Amino acid sequence: MNPSFTRITGYTLAEIARQGLHQLLGPLTETVAIQRINAALSSEGFFNETILTYRHDGQTFWNHLNIIPTHNYIEETTHYLCIQRVVPCL
Repeated sequence: MNPSFTRITGYTLAEIARQGLHQLLGPLTETVAIQRINAALSSEGFFNETILTYRHDGQTFWNHLNIIPTHNYIEETTHYLCIQRVVPCL
């Protein structure tokens, strides 16, 4: 996480570390999109999609999310790189 994440979402690193990134999801976030994120993470795959997410204050925003696995020298997935970009209202 970096300062831009906090500016975009209103969440601090400490809050996300305690509560997890699921705090960005809410009742209007498509269940199918959440399932695709979970499927990508469980299969060490990629995710590249725009989803509706929630700021700390409850405001919604469209978030283009790229989740990319990173690997060590023996090709094991060790981390995921997540890039988010706020998308103007769709």
